[in-house]
Amino acid sequence: MAAEGVDARPADERGYVYVRLTGERFEAEGMPADAAVELKSLAELLFQLARQTWLDEHPGRQRVPPAFDDLFDLRLVSIGEGSAVPQLVLHVPAGFDPMDDGDDMLPAMHRAPAMLVKALETARDDFTVPATFPSREVGRLARIGKSLGENESIHIGVPRPDAEAAPAPSPIEVTSEVRETLALIDMAFRADPEPEPTVLEGVVTEFDSGEQSFHLRVIGRPGLTRCQLVAGDTTLARAVIDVLAEDGVTAPDVRVQGWAVAVGSGRVKVLHQVTDVEVVRTTEEKALMTRLDELTALTDGWWGPSSRAVVPGVAEATRGVLPGLARLSTPPLIVPQPDGSVVIESEVAGSHLTAAIEEDGTAMFLCVDDPAADQPDELVAAFNAEALVRFLEQGVIDA
Repeated sequence: MAAEGVDARPADERGYVYVRLTGERFEAEGMPADAAVELKSLAELLFQLARQTWLDEHPGRQRVPPAFDDLFDLRLVSIGEGSAVPQLVLHVPAGFDPMDDGDDMLPAMHRAPAMLVKALETARDDFTVPATFPSREVGRLARIGKSLGENESIHIGVPRPDAEAAPAPSPIEVTSEVRETLALIDMAFRADPEPEPTVLEGVVTEFDSGEQSFHLRVIGRPGLTRCQLVAGDTTLARAVIDVLAEDGVTAPDVRVQGWAVAVGSGRVKVLHQVTDVEVVRTTEEKALMTRLDELTALTDGWWGPSSRAVVPGVAEATRGVLPGLARLSTPPLIVPQPDGSVVIESEVAGSHLTAAIEEDGTAMFLCVDDPAADQPDELVAAFNAEALVRFLEQGVIDA
């Protein structure tokens, strides 16, 4: 699939962001060593803006794809006009096809320079930053030009698709006056940062009925987040009590929506004005996920020399039916097989049910062993998640 808006030429044939340094120091050949900090600050900010752009374009996602960090590989490949024009390109690793970027990572990365230029324009002209600019990145924005002298400046622009060096439109000149404005904006945000809509996932560990607040252990982050309910919302308070982990651990995973100001580490200490608490994974589903994780941790040879680890496609197909399996009245048994397949066993009305996910997760075997019947009822078919779950719910083969 072609990634819309992405220049598919090799990275060394196109610029990623236009940068020009002006001042007497930059007229000589080579770049002053202490000016390299400008490129480092710029690269860090562009990465964070690319990351935020991707998250904004994928509602409901809290993390970028695992490959995002490695793919954002900004490199200095040359310096033009003495030391004034460092050429920065986004290196695409060998084997990665920009035209087949199914996660749209590169498009988000290529939109970051325009987001940066817009923020600098707004700071220069309106003494603020755009409402869409992430407030937690204002500090990074204010670091641009920190190493430069009174009569030095840095120009930042978006390169034209058909030219390496020339920007389109005109670049923003970050002069000493603009840098002072950025510093003042940063101070204002630090003094009174604005809360942003925030969604967290985790486990409710404690509820305070008097304060109408609860603690959330956020998945993948240390510490607890204090969540304050909207005043007077008794329905939401009851919903929180229903998902409370009395032991601090065993509870469904919930998605909580409110308003927060993130600290520098990205951790949310307090979530204000919580308006929604939604179960995203029940305790039964979490138990099944843990069981599947145990199975996928098996390696070849786990049950004799010829036994195989669970086939990746089988594991993926099994993970897809876990929400349905979690709704069964009796928790099913998930068992690995030496051939890399997975068997799911359950009982309905005295009949023993067996569902096997086989091959690369593309085939299934269903069997009803009814003691009152002369022989088991069996079916071999293409894998169908809905049919498999329905079979384990009802004990009837209808695929």
